[in-house]
Parts: sequence; structure tokens; C-alpha cells
Amino acid sequence: MSLYVKHSTVMNDASCLVKALEKRFKKVEYHHNNPQLMNGYGLRNQKAEIIVRKQADVYEELGFARDTSTGNFTAVMSDDNRKYGKVWLQNLSKDYLVEKANALMAEQESDLVEQEAMQDGSIRLRYLVHAHA
Repeated sequence: MSLYVKHSTVMNDASCLVKALEKRFKKVEYHHNNPQLMNGYGLRNQKAEIIVRKQADVYEELGFARDTSTGNFTAVMSDDNRKYGKVWLQNLSKDYLVEKANALMAEQESDLVEQEAMQDGSIRLRYLVHAHA
């Protein structure tokens, strides 16, 4: 039986995290401030606020539980899952940061005009900032 392991993240905005996950999975559950049990092989006692349930390409459920001490989400993943590990989580974090930047710029009534993947793995975003009279 595999165990769930926890990985700290800097992600703290649930809606941006859900959007980043929805780019990868058909269905993402968000249980706002009401963590639900994650399902796995054998009896589990792990809860998460955001859950990707088992799907065609998900061997074990993926979860994100809010760390009440920091406000950030902790990724909860199977320790034997080769596809969804630290590298996958790093790539998810990049997509999360793009979603967070887009949300912050939308508050400023700005539009994303260009997104470019750089050779070093970073992402460059350009926004059109609307002038207000």
C-alpha cells in the first residue's frame, strides 16, 4: 500500500490553483473551507480542500490541503506515483503563478497580450494596462 506524502508549496489562492489544475485534468473538486477525505487503496484518513479524484491518467488521487499556519496549500500525493511528483509540482506551480498574475492584472483592468516560455524555463508575461481618465 502506498502512502500519501506532503509537499509544501507557495500556492495560497484556491481559485488560481483550481484553474491551473483544470488545464491538466477534466474534473477538479474544490471544497471551500470543508476538506474532504481522499480515496486510495486501503483505509485513508487524509483530507484535502482541492482534490483530483482518480481518472484515466491519475493512479492515486491528488490533493491540496490548506496549511493553517502559513495559509499555503500543501500538496498531498502518493509516494509511489512517478508521474505526479516534484517535477510535476514545479510545473504546476509555474501555471499557478501565471494564473495568479492574470488575476492580479485583471483587478487592474489589464489584459494579457503575450505569454512566452523562455529557454531558462521561466515564463514572460506582457500585459496591456488601460489608462483611466
